[in-house]
Amino acid sequence: MRRVLGTVIRVAAFYLVWVLFAGFFSMTREDPVMNRIWAELPLLICVVVLTIGFSIIDRHDMTMPLLRNLPGGMITGSFFGAAWVGVAVLVLFLMERLAFQGVTEMTKFWWWALAILIHSTTQEMLFRGYVYQLIKGRHNAMAAFGVTTILYLWCAGFAWNEGIIPVASVLCFSILMTLLMEVTGNLITSILANASFHIMAGLVLGCIKMDPDYPHWINTVLKGSVRFTGGSCLLLGNVIFLLISAILVVMFASVRLMQRSAMIRQEREREEAEQANLPVPEEDESAYVF
Repeated sequence: MRRVLGTVIRVAAFYLVWVLFAGFFSMTREDPVMNRIWAELPLLICVVVLTIGFSIIDRHDMTMPLLRNLPGGMITGSFFGAAWVGVAVLVLFLMERLAFQGVTEMTKFWWWALAILIHSTTQEMLFRGYVYQLIKGRHNAMAAFGVTTILYLWCAGFAWNEGIIPVASVLCFSILMTLLMEVTGNLITSILANASFHIMAGLVLGCIKMDPDYPHWINTVLKGSVRFTGGSCLLLGNVIFLLISAILVVMFASVRLMQRSAMIRQEREREEAEQANLPVPEEDESAYVF
């Protein structure tokens, strides 16, 4: 019980200090995209500094997965988010539940993309950075998964007023980001997947709900009943998108279970080798390669 209480105090302190420090910084610019970047940047700086500080304090209870299979994780993350949106949009287009109605003029695309990357990095570090790794190290992965998923859902206030489909889609999103991190063994994978998802769905296609100052390039219209239009949540409230997301969750969960089985087998082989005074097999890094 004391261990659980200690974890709760650490997690609460991390979030409380972040909220207090992040609230002190307010920098505005006349240019909309610069204004957005300067609004997001202090939040990221605060979470990075706090993550480093808290991780040093709790270095015996946790590790931060940043360098394992870095190239593979970066490629997987960058591709996955955009492909996820692309598959959903293609299916809806073929079903005649989605149409494109021209394009809008958008300048400084890459600056807007940078703003999304900063926001996605902050989000992932808040939910799958220090807090997730601390709970996983002090307790277990399932506890970390459960707590951070609940926190993520609780913060997704926009979905709760729109019905069960948006909430389920947000739940699938959170689960997939966690599974991506676990499958590749790298937090950067989930950061890039989060960013590429929002860049494709929000900045390019304009088919998810984002802050009003974000522009979009293509005018995408969802057609049909509210199950297909998604209401104000757009794609996140779409039943086809939810179905595709659920399939991806099952696929990545299966991959992670196979990885865990391989790791348990490797650990058993190492123990048997130690008992027989044989050379201990090295850890197989391919278990983290997706």
